[in-house]
Amino acid sequence: MLTLRKMLKKRKGFTLIELIVVLAILAIIALLAIPRFAGTLSAAKLKTDTATARTIVSAVALYQAESAAAISPTVAQLVTAGYLDKTPTSAVAAATPFAITYQGAAGSAVDTVTGGGNTLYDATP
Repeated sequence: MLTLRKMLKKRKGFTLIELIVVLAILAIIALLAIPRFAGTLSAAKLKTDTATARTIVSAVALYQAESAAAISPTVAQLVTAGYLDKTPTSAVAAATPFAITYQGAAGSAVDTVTGGGNTLYDATP
């Protein structure tokens, strides 16, 4: 009985089989988690672009309210005038700038804002 206790106390660490089982379980968990993370990441990028488009629409409205002339500004003009800190680019398609289209003549309201190949803001009902 005493020698059995000594043998059990001397045994330290894990066997190779135990380590392989733990690694297999971790691999299965990783295989299940990675696709969900990738889907969440692309959805977050699209939401980021949508929020940026709304910021652009707000900057245009403020620019037009403070401007005496009827102007439909571009994104570059909004940056130059200080209504945007820097030229925004799409999170979905890296380095793709946003584009603004207007409903009619100069000084009209924003119709759509596109970026990264997506229409992110659409004022038409």
